[in-house]
Amino acid sequence: MANVTLRSNALYCGPGTNYAGAATGVYGKSAEVLWKEDAYYCVRLSSPKVEGYISNRYVTIPSGTSVSTFTPPDDEIRYVNTSSSAYLGQGTTYETISQPERGQEVYYLGKKVGTLAYIEYTLHSSTKKYRAWFPHMSLTINPPSRLSAEDYIYNIETLVTPYDYNPIDDQTFCNRYAFYAMKECNAN
Repeated sequence: MANVTLRSNALYCGPGTNYAGAATGVYGKSAEVLWKEDAYYCVRLSSPKVEGYISNRYVTIPSGTSVSTFTPPDDEIRYVNTSSSAYLGQGTTYETISQPERGQEVYYLGKKVGTLAYIEYTLHSSTKKYRAWFPHMSLTINPPSRLSAEDYIYNIETLVTPYDYNPIDDQTFCNRYAFYAMKECNAN
């Protein structure tokens, strides 16, 4: 991998200025180039401990050095099943960044290192996009319910009481109660 000196003061968490900032005050710092994506390089700094993107016009790759390219897959949609920290690097010792919310749709970018997957997402409070490393076990292919444990209990015990359902024909009391309890908890 190539080591370079950064000639810009800012790194972004994705390949462009439409992404949130990853670090500032990095002009003159030495960084390791991880890959190239479009007109940006993804680089790794040791202080602050982040991986971020910088325009190719602010980096000079040493001659004779090759840099791999990265092209994320299209439409690899996942959902955040469990809230967790999002990291600006391929490990939990890296700086954190605003994480996606539980139930939110994110894009899996096709990279996984250890327990972390590389994802892209937006936040309701920002016009910028985000990229971060996020625990892959906190992601799911199907959207999770947004109900809390307390909401489930309330819906099952209060909104759908077992005493309201009597057996009809060949349907048992349990089948009817379970059907309406699941429906009330959005498990259609």
